[in-house]
Amino acid sequence: MIRRIILLLCSLAICLSISSCIDGKEEIWLNADGSGKAEFHYQIPATAASFKGGADGIDAMLADLLKNQPEATHSAVSENGRVSIAVSLPFKSADDLKSLATLKDSGSMPDSFKYFAGKIDFAQSGRTISVSRTVDPGKALPGSGFYPKSQLKNHQLSYIVHLPLAATESNATRTEDAGKTLIWEVPLAKALRAPITTRFKAIIPIPGWLIGIAIGAGVAALAIVFLIVRALKKRRKG
Repeated sequence: MIRRIILLLCSLAICLSISSCIDGKEEIWLNADGSGKAEFHYQIPATAASFKGGADGIDAMLADLLKNQPEATHSAVSENGRVSIAVSLPFKSADDLKSLATLKDSGSMPDSFKYFAGKIDFAQSGRTISVSRTVDPGKALPGSGFYPKSQLKNHQLSYIVHLPLAATESNATRTEDAGKTLIWEVPLAKALRAPITTRFKAIIPIPGWLIGIAIGAGVAALAIVFLIVRALKKRRKG
C-alpha cells in the first residue's frame, strides 16, 4: 500500500509539471463546396517531447503520420523549454481525410487519446444541422483534479470553426465575422475539471458538408493529438 501511495504521489507530481504547461488551439475552415483546412497548434514541455526524440523526433513522427497527405505541412520547434507543434491539413473534400480514420482502431492507441479528440454528435433536419463535440482532457490525464489553479493559470484550450454561413445557434465563447466564425476558449483549469462541449446549428449549403464536419473536427484532431498525448503519457511513466 505504501508503495502504491508513493507511486501515486510521484505520478501526480510529474503530471503537475507537464499538464500545467499545455496550450492547445484547433482551428477548422469549412467551405461551401466541402473543401477546407484544419490547423492544430499545441505547446508541450520539452521534457515530455524528449521521450520521442525531442522536437526533431516529433516532427519525424508527424511526417510519417501524414505521409499520405502530401498537401499537409507540419513542424515541431523547441524554444524556451517548450516544444511548439503545428500541423496544417488542407482537404478538397471529406474523402481526403478518411485515411486518417484508421488511427482510431490502432492497437497502439490507448483509449485516453480519444478523450482529447472527443466525440462528435450530429443531427440533420432539412438543411439545418446540429453539431456537438465533447472532449474530456481530465480523463486523459489521471490525477488532474489535484492540480493547483496557480500552475494552470494563463493556459487554455481553444477551438475555432469558420463556417461559410453564419451559425443560427451556438454555445461559443464569442463569435466573429457576423457569426460565421465560432470561438470557444476554455481555461485549462476548467478543461481538466469537466468535459468541454462545443455545439452549434447551421444551415448547410450541400449534404456532403455534414461528413466534412464530423471527420474534420474529430478524426483529424484524434490523429494529431495522438502524438502529443503519447509523449505526455511516456513522460508520466518515466
